[in-house]
Amino acid sequence: MPVGENVKLQAVIVILVVVLGATASAQEGALPRLREAAKANPGQLSAQLALGKGLVEAGRYKEADGHYKRLAKRHPDSPEVLFEAVGVDLAQDDYRRGRAACAKLQRAHPDHVLGHVCMARAFLTWRRSSRAFEHIDKAVATDPKNIEAQLTRADALRIQGRFDEAAKAYKALLAADAGHADAHLGLGLLARVQNRKSEAVAELRKALERAPEDPDVQLELGRALLDSGDAKGAVEQLSRAQTGRRDFGAPALELHIAQLQVGDAAAAEAGLARFLKEHPKHPVATAHYGSALVTLGRADEAERILSEALSLAPHDFDTALALAKLYEATGRAEQAFTQYRSAADLDVRNAAPLIAAARLGLALKRPLLSGALLDKALSRAPDSAEALALYGDALSARGEKKAARDYYQKALKGQGELDRAAVRKRIDALR
Repeated sequence: MPVGENVKLQAVIVILVVVLGATASAQEGALPRLREAAKANPGQLSAQLALGKGLVEAGRYKEADGHYKRLAKRHPDSPEVLFEAVGVDLAQDDYRRGRAACAKLQRAHPDHVLGHVCMARAFLTWRRSSRAFEHIDKAVATDPKNIEAQLTRADALRIQGRFDEAAKAYKALLAADAGHADAHLGLGLLARVQNRKSEAVAELRKALERAPEDPDVQLELGRALLDSGDAKGAVEQLSRAQTGRRDFGAPALELHIAQLQVGDAAAAEAGLARFLKEHPKHPVATAHYGSALVTLGRADEAERILSEALSLAPHDFDTALALAKLYEATGRAEQAFTQYRSAADLDVRNAAPLIAAARLGLALKRPLLSGALLDKALSRAPDSAEALALYGDALSARGEKKAARDYYQKALKGQGELDRAAVRKRIDALR
């Protein structure tokens, strides 16, 4: 996917996570514990609200709606009950119902901070951050120390792209409440949309420590891990997110992409086929479905799918790379080299197409070509253990033993996956 489109996609993801509710704390697996606590403490409002939040987080919206209605009858004067009940509507992206419920809260409690926070959250659901600030300012003026008001303000700043102000607001929230998972979630999302990958993972891990059963945190950590190249970790977190919430479609595509990256092409193919039934003509899913078919050796079907993907997104990097792999798998070497170069041109920061082409060149006993490709690959990823080891192979094939040993040694200190035992054997063989 081109960089610009990826940034747009991340921005949409950022908005969606924010508006689903201010505090997330439970998933499907946590519901038995929350139900038991609510049953054992029928008069304890905090236990009842925790169950309501858990039902929303688990995607049990109808049950959550009924729970909050019963709770409102028992606590007719509680602004907290009305506020949390709105989360059922906002989690389903229903701006109109949410705004109507917020208006009801404001009529019942005109001077309460939660009425303003509620309306701000509704406007964020409607993607109207400027309108949200009208109510955020009132909320902060009413109660400057209110946690929900502070979080909503930080989220709105992030959505508007005021990143420095947003970071400062999240950190101020953590100074007031060090255990606040959503502040770390916000910082993680902020770092991710700015392409600060390691920082995003670190903040989202902190969020997960504080809310280990939160599907939204699991989802965003999975996405961040996938961005940073940890496909195995991404599969774990994205799988947990899907398990934690009923009919949670959000992590599905990323999960299947991660499955493909860790080598589980069969699971990826099956999952992507299901995804495409619900989202036909999705360019990213189509491209990865074609790539899964290539890996599974279903060449004819893969070529048809990848041709469709190219028609949907002619300049898509994933499609171009998958098509190159298809040409290689079907013995069309020259077409493969051309296509690998085309894929490399589509994402000038990505070394993967050049590394794959170099590996093909070595298999065809063309070390000079491989060396030229690896020069470009290492200009993009100078610490890539895989590229450094392949460069050693190319030099070895050309009879340059000393230079080959040097590159093998660099590869052992490089980054990324590498069969280091095999590299050490190559070094020994050159002595």
